[in-house]
Amino acid sequence: WKFHVGDDRSWAAVNFDDSDWDGIQVPAAWEDRGFNGYDGFAWYRIQFDGRKLKKDDVYYLNLGFIDDADEAFLNDKLVGFSGQCPPTKFKTAYNSERKYVLPSQYINYTGVNAIAIRVFDGMNRGGIVDGEIGIFSMNDAGGLLINLQGIWSFAKSKSGERVTDKNEWQNI
Repeated sequence: WKFHVGDDRSWAAVNFDDSDWDGIQVPAAWEDRGFNGYDGFAWYRIQFDGRKLKKDDVYYLNLGFIDDADEAFLNDKLVGFSGQCPPTKFKTAYNSERKYVLPSQYINYTGVNAIAIRVFDGMNRGGIVDGEIGIFSMNDAGGLLINLQGIWSFAKSKSGERVTDKNEWQNI
């Protein structure tokens, strides 16, 4: 994978030039790969050839365990997140396995695709630290009528009242 310390949302773009980024082994804490003692934001990037995927299959990205919080992008589109990154209230999800569906409309089946992972580490180990990392097919999805996995909007309602204030909704 390509790796860079810092935070810039433009790094999720499929055509972003990451040629001057460091290479890093995944999975492993970034502290074990030359970034000892670093806490904060960092990004991982990797590309894959969409011609190797079947258009009729449903795919998911398994990122294993990430310390602490992450946002995962496919071709500049958010496909999943766990925990909560600053500047909003920080929330770790270090003990949650990351599995994010890759919506077929975001996959370029004719060429290059880019996966970009934004990671925030608050303390101790950081990064994509453990697990079986890869893109997997949901082979048993043949009977699936509508795939409802992914990011949903959620709001708490009082006494069954309809929530109309957009600020009350959050992505989960």
